[in-house]
Amino acid sequence: MSPAADILHCSNPESGVSSAPIRRSGFIFGISFAFLFVTMGLGVNVYDEGLIVFGAIRVMNGDVPYRDFYANYGPAQFYVLAGLFKVFGPSILINRIWDTFVRAATVMLVYAVFARMESPRMGMIAAAASALWLSAFGVYGYPVYPCLLMTVLSGMPPR
Repeated sequence: MSPAADILHCSNPESGVSSAPIRRSGFIFGISFAFLFVTMGLGVNVYDEGLIVFGAIRVMNGDVPYRDFYANYGPAQFYVLAGLFKVFGPSILINRIWDTFVRAATVMLVYAVFARMESPRMGMIAAAASALWLSAFGVYGYPVYPCLLMTVLSGMPPR
């Protein structure tokens, strides 16, 4: 079984087990991505978002965080965004799409955790609450969101 199928509580279709949990998780991801994207603020936070984007552009151009420029944040966000900027070009929009992807994935994993531990209904309630909560924060590209995603992933109960 693939790790993704195990995380989302889905089995091999040939085994006769329903793939509804993975479809439901994909639906949760899509809806939460759309919701988070639509509720996104239009202003740019010059300090936090600007520092992250500018640091990613510097990394894309060969600089190394902490050696070539001062950074308050861990290096992973700079490198991920630098890779995305190399593929799609440097843009605030790319940063926002990456941030929205991470937040939607967090909502999906919250659903998966609660659906596995309690019930799909409780998973939906928890996912809706986490989507509302994540939409309230207007700092985009902030490295805490990938950390939150990994924290929720580490809390997945075993099957």
